[in-house]
Amino acid sequence: MTVRIARIALSSGVLLWCCGLCLCGCGQNDNVLHEIANLRDPAWGIRRAAAWNLGRMGDRRAVPALIAALNGADSELQDTVARALAELKDPRAIEPLTVIATKNTDSQAETAILALGEFKDSRAIATLIEVLTRSGKDYDRAESALGRIGPTAIPALLAAVKSAEPARRARVLDALGWIDNPQATDALVESTKDPDPRVRKAAVGGLTGHWAVPGMLLSPFDLQEGFRLIQQRRSPAPPRDPRVPGLLMAALQDSDEGVQSAAAEGLGTLKVGAAVEPLTALLRKLQAGGQISPSWTQAALRQNIATALGRIGDARAVNALITALADPNGEVRSHITRSLGEIGDPKATEVLLSLLNDRYDSVRRVALMALAQIKDPKATGPLIEAMKKASVEAQTKSQATTPQGTGPAATRNIVMNDAVLYGAPDALSQIGEPAVAPLISAMKSTDPLFRQRILAALDGNKYPSAMDTIIAALNDTDTGVRSAALSKLAGINDPKAALPFRNAWKKSDAVARDYALRSLCRNRAAWATEPVIEAMKGKEWRFTDGCLLPGELNVSPDAVIPLLTDPDNGTRKNAARALLALIPNPLIHDPSVNPNDTRAEVALQKSFKDRNMVVIVAAAHYYVGRGEPGSEDTLIAALNAAGDYGLAELFLVCGNRKLEDAGRAWLKAHNRDVDTRALALTWGTRWRKPAV
Repeated sequence: MTVRIARIALSSGVLLWCCGLCLCGCGQNDNVLHEIANLRDPAWGIRRAAAWNLGRMGDRRAVPALIAALNGADSELQDTVARALAELKDPRAIEPLTVIATKNTDSQAETAILALGEFKDSRAIATLIEVLTRSGKDYDRAESALGRIGPTAIPALLAAVKSAEPARRARVLDALGWIDNPQATDALVESTKDPDPRVRKAAVGGLTGHWAVPGMLLSPFDLQEGFRLIQQRRSPAPPRDPRVPGLLMAALQDSDEGVQSAAAEGLGTLKVGAAVEPLTALLRKLQAGGQISPSWTQAALRQNIATALGRIGDARAVNALITALADPNGEVRSHITRSLGEIGDPKATEVLLSLLNDRYDSVRRVALMALAQIKDPKATGPLIEAMKKASVEAQTKSQATTPQGTGPAATRNIVMNDAVLYGAPDALSQIGEPAVAPLISAMKSTDPLFRQRILAALDGNKYPSAMDTIIAALNDTDTGVRSAALSKLAGINDPKAALPFRNAWKKSDAVARDYALRSLCRNRAAWATEPVIEAMKGKEWRFTDGCLLPGELNVSPDAVIPLLTDPDNGTRKNAARALLALIPNPLIHDPSVNPNDTRAEVALQKSFKDRNMVVIVAAAHYYVGRGEPGSEDTLIAALNAAGDYGLAELFLVCGNRKLEDAGRAWLKAHNRDVDTRALALTWGTRWRKPAV
């Protein structure tokens, strides 16, 4: 299901400015006619931006021009125009979207299909059901779009489910599975008796329900609703109908492996505790006599049974899962291993440790994740020994290919590419206190890579002896170990870490500081603020790369605000970007009442009033997103003062005519291309506006 959510999100073009924009334009009607004219601009990027902005502006005067653009547009522009028409939801758009949806077979058809899901009009329903009948990749989009329409589509779907063609019936049932409605459920229940296995499989899947976001174009539509639905559906709802668990368990006895597989998946999704015994019985039956079918359909069935048992989380399944680890299919073993971790029974520890020698890397990695979930102290010694062995083998292999030795980057690659070196430290860290003393003792090893991974396993926040060991490692003879100790110390909350960190930071090279900086920026301890500010002022390259991602920076805005007037322009830029990183992304978070966020915004607004041009350029997306009336002159002055191509490009697509004209003039004066492929950021997107 996660893959399906990701597919819908990615196909919907969620390429948004990461510092937080809400996609609801306001006060933009004055620019509508100008953007309509821009739909005919010679530059492709301007045309796309115009369509994007018109969709957000919400003014239906744009509909005829958008329809004309849809009919005459190139394929990439069609996609954006279809989104805009769906956002406006004007019935006049249904017929032209239908033409695209039914005649094209590329990504534009997919967008048009999902766009039709935004309309409750009977014509849209008929078109989507028609799409279900054709072969190709589009019918799953039509199923989901019909789910978006909801109960209004049920009568037409119930009529279509009577088709004589099994494939058509199956697709219609898939569509009904998106709709939580008694009529839809009754049709699915009845279809579990269908003679065709494809139909029975679709009915079983529909009874489980689809937990992804139904048929929704996530951009430029209501993203907050999309994220809300995703969060809501991460925890499966109870069965829609009390008959469902029994029907799914009965389907485990179906003659078709595809139907059985769908039933197993559904029982796991709904976490039906009563299904543990029939699921384990079926798993044992499939492996009886040591002869396991090599067919991919049965492999999928074994995989789904194992996954379901893990989701249910009942320890009664552990013995059957351990026995099933003899499965010759690596992917199936990987899912069995994951389920043992989810159940968390220490009975599985020994067999999971044996999987560290599995021939499949994916199995080894999942086994380590499972051991981290089980947290069995008995795994401590074997995990340390496995890590020591893996270190020697990895270094021997690396030296054979690069005899000149390994630097920090090469060492990092060694760790990332070795399942045990990468995953064992986390498993040992999760075991907790029983692993601390053995880990500290292992620091006596002469193998520097092994010592680095031991440091990765030590939790200095919980155990004072571990912190003492990390501090001592700052004086290790090996550069890599010292670097690992610095990174580990950067994440410790105890104020005692401040002085040794500061001393080591001053002596460390740029690479070691860069690796430590991200941990430092994420540290919520008060002592970490000062070195973060120093890194910001020193313009450490990883500060921008690793600390200014949403949710990564933990520092008081009070420490950053004074840097907005620092004599050094680079420090001002970093400070402005840091304050933006402290403002929650309204696409994901509800408006916050955190005073830290308010102070950051107030400081940015004051910089604007003071015409602090360096800050204005660095935070230009924020100011354009606010769209304050009368702020255009200051933004244009910032463009002319900074000579920044990116700012001119932003003005070109933001939907504000005055800024667009200024961006065009600047680009022309500097002999730069007026076209752009930047994502449009509409002027006046909604931000909280605290009083200064």
